[in-house]
Amino acid sequence: MLKTLSAYIKLKKPPLPRLDDSTIESRQQINGLSGFCDSFFFSGFSSNGVFLIARLAFRDSSPAEFWFDISIPELGRITGVERCINDPSHIQSGPLVFECNEPGKTWLVRYKGRASVGGRKQSLIMELSFTPASGIIDCNASSDFWCAARYMSKENWTPEWLHIMSKRDILKYEQAGSIDGFVKTKDYHFELSLYSIRYHNYGYQVWGDVNRHTRLHALMDDGAFVNINIASYSFLSFTHSGYYFKKGRVRPIKSSGDFTGFPVANPANKTFLIPFRAAGMKKDFLKCSVNEVFVYNMGNGYRIYEGICDFESNTAGGIGICEFGYNKKLYR
Repeated sequence: MLKTLSAYIKLKKPPLPRLDDSTIESRQQINGLSGFCDSFFFSGFSSNGVFLIARLAFRDSSPAEFWFDISIPELGRITGVERCINDPSHIQSGPLVFECNEPGKTWLVRYKGRASVGGRKQSLIMELSFTPASGIIDCNASSDFWCAARYMSKENWTPEWLHIMSKRDILKYEQAGSIDGFVKTKDYHFELSLYSIRYHNYGYQVWGDVNRHTRLHALMDDGAFVNINIASYSFLSFTHSGYYFKKGRVRPIKSSGDFTGFPVANPANKTFLIPFRAAGMKKDFLKCSVNEVFVYNMGNGYRIYEGICDFESNTAGGIGICEFGYNKKLYR
């Protein structure tokens, strides 16, 4: 119990100061800090199979981690093929640009350059505008600290372990909404109107530390937004976090299932179930049926699958995205 209490006290103290919306929406200064990552992510998805992933993650003196993929049933898959070294004054890598119009509210997501369109390289222009359906959700403040403390208390608190945990400060902000605009190639012009989830994470992130993880973002038909994250690290055998948001109220996820029944690798065309309970609510579940996925190979042999999903709970259906990651050295 004393160990759990000690871990709770460490977690309850904000790991990094809460930033104002304008600062949250800006590039963060890494200043040579090894392992630190500044990550911006936008998704778009619809019931008719359109799926968009765009992510730029910046590290010190390294090319950005660059994700840009769209699937349009009438056209096929579009993949960004250009990138460049970081420009610290913009949220940009090559032709992909994220631009905040109004902090905490509207963003522009643009692509102008060469891309692989249905397997052929050609010019692509994309202009999208993100509009929020909620305020920014602070994932750290919305998590259950006692749950995290109990997971930490199960580990062996050696000096090395305490040093590793002392570097784990990370800010996580998320927002649900819609993303609208167009995608244009030489021969096609598509208008897009999609559900969207975006996030901005900043802090220590080394892919080699992660054994595996799953992240679920579900927009439910009853207006709820459910976020569940489960993960296993080299220094923490298991942990979960997340929240249930509805009608302006954020409830932390008090309990969650583990990886039992989950696909390790490619989750495409697979279905799995995860039980959970949000604070002040009865036990529920998310049934996740994964459709199309995009694949990203990260550093240190870590592979990530981003998928568009249909969700089902005790009370409603929904749509959203899932993220599966695993260390290829551990899971083959």
